[in-house]
Amino acid sequence: MKGVCNDKKISRGEIYVADLNPYQGSEQGGIRPVVILQNDAGNYFSSTTIVASLTSHVGKKENLPTHVFINSREDLEHDSIIMCKQIRTIDKSRLIRCLGRLDEYEMEEVEEALSVRLGCFDDSLSINVDNPIYFENIRFFFLHVENRTYHWHWIRFFLIIIFTFTWSIGYTSFIYPCKKVGYLFFPMFKCLYNIIIC
Repeated sequence: MKGVCNDKKISRGEIYVADLNPYQGSEQGGIRPVVILQNDAGNYFSSTTIVASLTSHVGKKENLPTHVFINSREDLEHDSIIMCKQIRTIDKSRLIRCLGRLDEYEMEEVEEALSVRLGCFDDSLSINVDNPIYFENIRFFFLHVENRTYHWHWIRFFLIIIFTFTWSIGYTSFIYPCKKVGYLFFPMFKCLYNIIIC
């Protein structure tokens, strides 16, 4: 199916129906919604754009840190998941029609999911224990650990757990009456965290 959109007008955050055929293996294919990820300068001057695939199989997909849930809107009939693990560059001729666009909050969630997928973390994702994506990173570790870095990931994982614990309880120790010990633990683990993790 030939694309019919005006390639000069596509914008980052817009949702399009795209023809992703042909595809191979585990790639997403067929006629399906995608969200535009490429910046608008690239969208204007380039004949290609970067997209992430959407799926309406919300109940069948795991709650991964690379998945962003969005509600139906405008011409997008079903609640969907943006799969930021399924990113690809496509020619604009694959885009068929616009279905709507993401709001600012949804784009922030997409950017966080992309940072997980591409490993582009900043400090706010690492030390803000109130940030849900922080705990999703721990789950992500269990799902995607590689054999060749197995021991490194375990060291990283336990340092994150210990650092989170000492941070969240206000620098106190594991033994409640001996709060002063906590003040010794926290700087030590924070130092290790900054050296090894960051």
